[in-house]
Amino acid sequence: DVSSSDYTLSAASPCIDAGTADTDMDGSDDMENYTGTAPDMGTYEFDGGECGITGDVNTDGSVNILDIINVVNLILSNQFDTCADLNSDGSINILDIVNIVNLILT
Repeated sequence: DVSSSDYTLSAASPCIDAGTADTDMDGSDDMENYTGTAPDMGTYEFDGGECGITGDVNTDGSVNILDIINVVNLILSNQFDTCADLNSDGSINILDIVNIVNLILT
């Protein structure tokens, strides 16, 4: 899941958010600086690049309940992801979840 010219992850890579922040498995996170719900597996953290479909936070090609779950996980873990900030207010909160629900219902 890397491009032919470098080792950055592609937007559809299963390695995105597939790592663990608790590297020594002692029950507390050892990593704090990552994007998304968990660290990525690979040389470089996926920076999100283009968000693609509005509301498709997990970049699986559709806007659905999984995107809502991702936003909730971001809120609970106090992480920020530009693609999850649907109203562009600089924070991820219930208003972003409401925006995703509206996208699903329309």
